[in-house]
Amino acid sequence: MKSVWAEVSRPIISTVAIALAAILCAFSSCQSQEPRKDEDLPYLKKEFDLDVRWGASPRTVIQRLFSIANLSSTDVFYDLGSGDGRVVIEAVKRFGLRGKGVDIDPARIIQSRERAVKEGVSDKATFINESFFDTDFSDATVVFAFLNNTLNKQLRPRFLRLLKPGTRIIMHTHDSGEWEPDFSESVKCHCINSGKFECYRTVRLYIVPANVTGTWEWRDGSPVSMKIIQNFQKPKGTLSDGKEIFRIKKMKIQGEHISFSVEIKHRGKKAEACYTGIVNDHFITGTITEKSPTSTIYKNWEAKRDPATWTPIDR
Repeated sequence: MKSVWAEVSRPIISTVAIALAAILCAFSSCQSQEPRKDEDLPYLKKEFDLDVRWGASPRTVIQRLFSIANLSSTDVFYDLGSGDGRVVIEAVKRFGLRGKGVDIDPARIIQSRERAVKEGVSDKATFINESFFDTDFSDATVVFAFLNNTLNKQLRPRFLRLLKPGTRIIMHTHDSGEWEPDFSESVKCHCINSGKFECYRTVRLYIVPANVTGTWEWRDGSPVSMKIIQNFQKPKGTLSDGKEIFRIKKMKIQGEHISFSVEIKHRGKKAEACYTGIVNDHFITGTITEKSPTSTIYKNWEAKRDPATWTPIDR
């Protein structure tokens, strides 16, 4: 005859065994998803000073920054000083782009990687434990920085040296000194301290300009030379056909695109030559449109720069 205890204990033991198995399975699963890898955290056993304390950006500010940067799935988005990774992860989730966060604090990197796993975007969100002064972010198409004025100015030469023309830089609150933004706006948001919808934060967009400084030459029947100086995205210069020097008007640089105009003479009458082109290192390829009272003429335009005349645009 079977004992009463045996009959009662069997389902109890089975239930306990199943529960223990579930706990062990869950623990094992959590361990396998643990994003922390010591070899990827160079500052884990180092002493370091934070140049700026991380603080969360209001959601309305981040949404507006995403909007003015015109983010899309083809972008590579960097957050310099990424903290807990929320901005990178939000950008990845909303636009399907590749996101990379950089932070010197290993605790923040661990936190960011865990958040990326939880949000299901660890395949597209990468977090790097190093100083952003050491990071190679030359593959970026968009860079976000919520730092301070001093750090922004210190990063400026790296932005202009590493980033391709046309790369968008978005900044929260702080500016980049003498480099004026291409767009800025005040955004109403919740005040972090009081929680009231009463604060205003400034968002800024900078578009990395091509460096067009120096002396450019091409032929338009006869040799033509152009000399340009440049202060960030604001160039100015002169053009010479060997006989006369012309002041360049309406010169603009936006990313790799250049445009300007020059007043010329056509059959003894005033005319205007409008130049547009794409800058590619020491070459410009584009078109010239010559407008006179009696005709409009279109020409191809290819200019080459003397590399020795190139100068930095961050003074």
